[in-house]
Amino acid sequence: MSKRLMFSIFFVISALALNADLPWDNAYQQFLLKKVGEKLPEISNYPVFQYPNKNHDKAKALENGKILIFGYGSLISPDIDRNKKCIKQENLITLRPAIAFGVKRLFNIRATVSKILTSKTLDPKERCFLNLVPTTDYHCVTNGVVVEVDQEDLTRLVAREIGYDLVPLFVASWDDAVRQSGGIKIEIAYTFLASGELRDHVSYTSNELYPIRWYASVVDQAAKYHGPLFWKTYQKTTWLADGTTLITDWQGTFDAPLNRKE
Repeated sequence: MSKRLMFSIFFVISALALNADLPWDNAYQQFLLKKVGEKLPEISNYPVFQYPNKNHDKAKALENGKILIFGYGSLISPDIDRNKKCIKQENLITLRPAIAFGVKRLFNIRATVSKILTSKTLDPKERCFLNLVPTTDYHCVTNGVVVEVDQEDLTRLVAREIGYDLVPLFVASWDDAVRQSGGIKIEIAYTFLASGELRDHVSYTSNELYPIRWYASVVDQAAKYHGPLFWKTYQKTTWLADGTTLITDWQGTFDAPLNRKE
């Protein structure tokens, strides 16, 4: 298939449905989709890694030697302690708000470490962390952050993100998108997402469980770090494991943050 034909098919399919919950108009969303389509052939140059992500040192780096990572959960805020433990301060200061294309944010990663399931979890089915699920439509946009990390940082992140593959995806600046900038740049970053397939004979996803309450509260508060519009967009693009229930519609929604460091 020629690159021109591939782009034409991509653009027609993506243009059929637009996300009305994004803080820019449909015309600008069409513009973004066109720019992503132009970048589409380049993603084949980025290797994909399956958990436990051996050889992640082969991840394609930026010109400065750093690896661009897209974060969409607790990594959203640089103030969270676990991020400071994984990422050097000199790299953490590169963290900036971003958007990713062609993915949907779900609470569908089953917790596997018993110590995180505390008495603050009121329901035994509240066992899920956040995940990104690839979609066939690049109109599906999720907000988050990008941060430039070195190999030492990446190794620590890989060790931390149990069950997650390391895969490339298209990203752009949140601030440029909100301003509807014509000069917005589409980049390719790596992110951690868990497949519905087995990894090391273990299934890490579930469509029947609910968010871990304290973790959901931590991420909700983290999203506020980048302002009320970013936070509202986070809430409008975050779903339970069923993929149809927004986090704000969940009966266990959290009105006040829990006093837990994570």
